[in-house]
Amino acid sequence: NKCRSGKGKSRDFALRHDWNSLLAVNSSLCDFAHEFYASADKLVEYLEDVAKPLRIAYNATVVGSSRQGDLHVVHLADGRAWSCQHLVVATGFMHEPAPVDPVEKDDYTYETFPKLDAFGRAPFCDDREVIVVGNGNAAFETANMLAGCASAVHQMFRRPPRFSALTHYVGDVRMKSFENIDRYLLKSLDSVLHVPEWHDGLLVAGMKKEFDAAVIYCTGFSGDNSAAMDPSLSPLVGPMNRSAKSKFPLTGVFYGDVNQERKWYAGNLMHGRDYRSGAGGFIHGFRYLIDSQVNYILSKHYGYMYPRLIFSEASQVIDHMVSRYQNSSALYQMHGHVRDMLVWKATERRYMYLEQIPRYWVNESLKLAGVDEPAPCHCEIGFDYGHTESVPGAWEFDFVFSPGREDQTPSLFLHPVIVAVDSAGNQELFHGPEDFRASWTD
Repeated sequence: NKCRSGKGKSRDFALRHDWNSLLAVNSSLCDFAHEFYASADKLVEYLEDVAKPLRIAYNATVVGSSRQGDLHVVHLADGRAWSCQHLVVATGFMHEPAPVDPVEKDDYTYETFPKLDAFGRAPFCDDREVIVVGNGNAAFETANMLAGCASAVHQMFRRPPRFSALTHYVGDVRMKSFENIDRYLLKSLDSVLHVPEWHDGLLVAGMKKEFDAAVIYCTGFSGDNSAAMDPSLSPLVGPMNRSAKSKFPLTGVFYGDVNQERKWYAGNLMHGRDYRSGAGGFIHGFRYLIDSQVNYILSKHYGYMYPRLIFSEASQVIDHMVSRYQNSSALYQMHGHVRDMLVWKATERRYMYLEQIPRYWVNESLKLAGVDEPAPCHCEIGFDYGHTESVPGAWEFDFVFSPGREDQTPSLFLHPVIVAVDSAGNQELFHGPEDFRASWTD
């Protein structure tokens, strides 16, 4: 929640570093909190304020949907139903159940462990040992939260954690959450245990019994909510994307359902296409995906003109591209997945420029913008991290401070890219330099 991004900067530039505010409103989370890591309660307060003028039915439990001719019908548990031409499903994710049934006393999940008081204490953990199971942000945050209550916190996981600073994926563990490694390696009773052999949870159960410990399972999430649906109806979320570990649904063009027309996924459920490589599962990513999705729906189904810019001179194009590199939050936040598109319209002797298009649907977007035939060539403008033979993926800790890191070709840190694509799909990439101030003014 970075509320200060430099004097004279545009609002779009500020959104590069404001990860929680929405696009189509006049307020931001900074109107409610100025802390860099703001309380989740402040986000709820902000979203409640955004929701005030909207027509929202609260306490409405949806149990499934059906089709009535060309209409979608959404069914509620109390018997009510709503019909619509377009159904947008934005139900987020559900926490995965614990790997063993938490039927015994003091077995909890991330959602169910008792609330701590103002002093960070609760009877279930007071001067007791606690086992936290998981290797993601939720597990690390929980272990840190309980450090002031428990006599010892033992965090256990089957696979080593991945750190977002090294993978460049914000869903991996943030370094601010890695406090417990200090407590472990500086001998403060807490421990961090990599346990590859899980034995179906028997090891955790054995430690719980031996230490008389409470156990909290922080074992991930899924977007599949079919278990909560009426089996006689269609579930809200369709088939899951196996390439994204079945956490998110399969999606068609502009995040449409693969089986039902005019059914769309929004929010966290859009993350299947950029899982582990983009920010589409988070507010600072999916706010742009939703914006592009709405433009597509309005143009394709309601006759609205697809947003575009027209330039007659190459100098105008260059000026606009430079401004986008310097200001665009969509290209910056969704690097590698959202790009601007540039097409030379030879018959009209002018350039057409489309902004923030998911790169998977370039042809669909160009067609809606009036490019009926495949263009001989188009350019994609955006940002990306670089990869070389010596650094093909995630960085190592030592590499962050290596003098040679900044001398790589292409640049390994976030940098501008232009991709020239011909009608056969062949690509040629042009890489710009990284800029540690992220301004690209030179």
